[in-house]
Amino acid sequence: MQIRSLYFKKLRRKLFSKIKNFLKRKINAKFAQKNSVPENLKPIGTLRELAGDLSSIAEPIINPTVEEYYSNLPDDFALCRIIGNDLLPRHEDGQTYKNLKFILEHEPHLANCKKMWVLNRITSRDAESRLIELLEKHDQQYERIPFDHDTLKRIGFDFQNLPNSAIFFDGTLDDLPKADRDRIMVQTYRSKNTYVMNNNSARNFALELCRSHAKWSL
Repeated sequence: MQIRSLYFKKLRRKLFSKIKNFLKRKINAKFAQKNSVPENLKPIGTLRELAGDLSSIAEPIINPTVEEYYSNLPDDFALCRIIGNDLLPRHEDGQTYKNLKFILEHEPHLANCKKMWVLNRITSRDAESRLIELLEKHDQQYERIPFDHDTLKRIGFDFQNLPNSAIFFDGTLDDLPKADRDRIMVQTYRSKNTYVMNNNSARNFALELCRSHAKWSL
């Protein structure tokens, strides 16, 4: 009797184990099917295969005449700094002017180095006038990338990453948490903010300015 009872216990455990494994396989298969990626959305290769590596980059074309010309130039430098708008509340009002004034009054002369400045889309005419007056007082060379109000007005709002631009009109936006509203507003003003900040274009402008004055750009 005892032997029979042990036999049925083992048989019951084995049966329960098989049922458990069967259900587990079914659930996993259903989950995998539900979350499977359609064929047209599957990656066509690994990230390394798609991006390539340095070995796939062609050797640069070197002009010996140009190389010799630049090699024979004296090692002089051009230091160009970009002056932008005060970013309130991160900056206090007028901080750009104070920083520039401190540099011009305390920075020593740098040997074989020409200093230049770029005024990058200063939105306030009064602030830009004060900066120009300060630069000219210290005999500094500068260039302007002007800010144009009409250009800013013509730049549209960016709705391309929003699921539905109607949220601005149907009251949906007001029902969202503040953090979500702020993110949506930042996205909507992205193109306008890019115009005002102009970071990459100003850097490229500064590099070209340096190249026209010295061998090395800083």
